[in-house]
Amino acid sequence: MPSSPFYPIAFLLVCGTHLCYAVIPSAVIEVTNSLTSEKHRIFAGIAEFGSQLTFRKTKDRSPSGSILHFLPLRLVPSENSLLCDEAVDPPLASKEAFIIVVPRGQCSFEKKTRNGERLGAAHVIVYDNLSTRYDVKSMPPQSLDDVIWPKQTVDYECKRGEAWIPKNELNFTVLPYDISNDALLKGSSEDGNLCAIYHNIRAISEARGTFEDTCLSKRCLLTSELEFDAETGKELMQACCAWDININMGEDDTINDVNITSTFLTMREGDELVKMVQDSQSLGGEIEAKVYLRWYPEFNISSILLWVLGTFVTWISGWRSARAYRLARSKLEDETLGCADLTNEDQTPPITGLANTSNNESSNQQMTAEVERDSQDLLTTNESRVQSQTSVPSSHEIVNLKYYHAILFVIFASAMLLILFFTKLYDIVRVFYLIGGIVSMIQVIIHPALRFIFHRLPRNRIFANPICQCCFGFGITLIDIFSGFIGATMGSIWLWLSFTKTDVQTYPYYWIVQDVIGACVCIVFLEVIRLNSIKVASLLLIAAFIYDIFFVFITPHIFGESVMITVATGGGAATDAYHCEKYPSAGDCDNTPLPMLFAIPRIFDYRGGMSMLGLGDIVVPGLICCFAARLDAAKHLIAAAQAKSLGPGDTADRLSKNMCQRLCSGYFSIIIVSYAIGLALANIAVYLMEQGQPALMYLVPLTLCTLVVQSRMNGELKEMWQGPRRLQKSDKIVNILLDGPINSNLDKINRVLDMSIAAQEAQENTPSRRDVA
Repeated sequence: MPSSPFYPIAFLLVCGTHLCYAVIPSAVIEVTNSLTSEKHRIFAGIAEFGSQLTFRKTKDRSPSGSILHFLPLRLVPSENSLLCDEAVDPPLASKEAFIIVVPRGQCSFEKKTRNGERLGAAHVIVYDNLSTRYDVKSMPPQSLDDVIWPKQTVDYECKRGEAWIPKNELNFTVLPYDISNDALLKGSSEDGNLCAIYHNIRAISEARGTFEDTCLSKRCLLTSELEFDAETGKELMQACCAWDININMGEDDTINDVNITSTFLTMREGDELVKMVQDSQSLGGEIEAKVYLRWYPEFNISSILLWVLGTFVTWISGWRSARAYRLARSKLEDETLGCADLTNEDQTPPITGLANTSNNESSNQQMTAEVERDSQDLLTTNESRVQSQTSVPSSHEIVNLKYYHAILFVIFASAMLLILFFTKLYDIVRVFYLIGGIVSMIQVIIHPALRFIFHRLPRNRIFANPICQCCFGFGITLIDIFSGFIGATMGSIWLWLSFTKTDVQTYPYYWIVQDVIGACVCIVFLEVIRLNSIKVASLLLIAAFIYDIFFVFITPHIFGESVMITVATGGGAATDAYHCEKYPSAGDCDNTPLPMLFAIPRIFDYRGGMSMLGLGDIVVPGLICCFAARLDAAKHLIAAAQAKSLGPGDTADRLSKNMCQRLCSGYFSIIIVSYAIGLALANIAVYLMEQGQPALMYLVPLTLCTLVVQSRMNGELKEMWQGPRRLQKSDKIVNILLDGPINSNLDKINRVLDMSIAAQEAQENTPSRRDVA
């Protein structure tokens, strides 16, 4: 664990963050052929103007947006082929509602939609085409020099497909682009695509991929580059693979009277739809379609899973933080437990059952039991040094927070957040966090799991004997080596995915291991960092509360974007979604969130994205939860010590509370409930406000106020504000029980229990070794 009590972690709850910044088609066009009854589903982009589409299944019986029943498809009239002229004629063909299909180009999307509405259309489908990528410098254009050509990376990419086509094989009768070239620049080489034919000729000689393999759109755009081929004496014109991606149609500020819906199709899908309409009409049939919004859950189950995960990690962290008190109490209630049990709760007791068998058992069985017991004792003895560190932290490893830690927290966390925001050193943070995460995962999960397995093997001595001596004075066993190897392997795979995959969050291994590491980091953190008074807890949580709100809501007005959200999401949203769809591995597009958070993919949501919870929203309220857990465990430990001191006759009187009374007078259970409620409110706020929320804004008031109110109801508020004496007494009892058997230390325990208030207060003013950070 780092020496500093705080990680540079994000205190943020973000749900539905899209990690793939491509424009995802959000509408469905369901098409049916009246002749063959065949049905097709086409995904389309949506418009930012006009009426909004709705889901196919809606509670509203008369939705204003979606076309929930089939309507005939009509092609745009030839006299107004781009639907840019003001429509004054009556509706096409009939007065019944229909859907019109129109190519992109010459005027805005919203103008096309308005003109379609004036023709009587209930919906307008705009499809992309090659001609829209060309423009002219002046009207009328006189030559190719007056043409504004498509742009590299914006309209085409030569690395995906390039060809040098003889200029005389193309048509330039109409400028800036002759639509008759469409048949020559789309499809495969078998379809007569000149771009594919000439690309494949060079691809064979240069051992490159064919045009059909490299160019997904199977369409080309002409560039302004010309080249003269001396061998053939022909002038060649460069053509490159055209981008064919979905877009969301933007608004036209000059138009505000559109009342119908519209969708956008790519070139490939638009051409297929137009061909279906033409083929059906030639046979006397008709193509019908209905349009609606693609379904996605308004409240995703991943948010519930994230809430369960956050609450569980907080609970298990609090439960583990009080293990030393529970073990000491167990030893007081059962004198037969050995001293080593205090440092290893999970330790398997020596196998002694066979030694207590009846007299009629054979001596061979007794000898076998003795051998197994000796082997088990040896394994326990050799691991006792390691387990004292991996199960219950020793006193010199624990940091009891003081009031100045709250100030240091604000300074340190703010500085780290701003450094990451300006320097973008996210990869370095991932590496260092992974190192600490692997150590925590070995300590919490891997090592205890292997110890549990090896303890049950018949010959466990080979795993218990140290195979080498470490410079720190303790031996390294095979269990240690296996644990380190497993942790390093898991971490290396995770890091490799992080650095090599652009859509890394879609890999289950990545986010599962990240969540496991995050849980282990929180558990180890809360075992080492502790609160001992409400005063310090109030200062710390209020500081975190202000810090969280400032870096989420205030920094956008200073830096133009939220510092917290930008850092938590690994750089924030991409500035150009279309560019990121074309080049997902570009530097400003590969924004993988930092790993200091829990992440769960959104379930049954075509839009993708993750629900995320920062580890800071676990560890900061978790400090109060651990404080409450230790208070309850210390109370039971002192009661057990008093019962032991007074004799078994008083035990029942002192420990006779039923479960209801223990829950009502205790702190841990009610604090966990308040944490769960606060986290649920934060999740609800994310969906209501449709943006990431600082979860501490909900968690801090609930947990802190619950602790204050409960202590006030118990009449312990004054003592809890300064620091409850029961924790100090319990720490002393634990240290006494570690020294040896109970009977020989019973007087020391009695002196701790009988310590006067004056002596206790004097001791509080004397800093102990564990209070020195």
